[in-house]
Amino acid sequence: MIDQPTAEDALKKLEPLLGEWILEAASPDGEPWPGEARASFEWHESGAHLVARSSVDVPGAPNTVSIIGCDAANGTYFQLYSDDRGVCRVYEMSVGEGEWRLWREGDPFPI
Repeated sequence: MIDQPTAEDALKKLEPLLGEWILEAASPDGEPWPGEARASFEWHESGAHLVARSSVDVPGAPNTVSIIGCDAANGTYFQLYSDDRGVCRVYEMSVGEGEWRLWREGDPFPI
């Protein structure tokens, strides 16, 4: 039988995200966006994924649900994003040294 890597160490790196957060956002020119936004992160019942939810008190801004997990074989992370507009995307991510980064190859937003 082939020894398979487990996700235990990779999943521990997600623990700093757990809890409830107040979000702040700004436009590219630095102007803060109005309204309040909140996010929460909790373990999925499987213990192998995080469930992230966000809500925004700005007309037209979407509320979101995402599933965050890892590929234990190489330690990479992914976020499966969805929002109440029906938008679904896959983001790559990294977490560590007090920083969480999300990115996506290609143009993620319509012009």
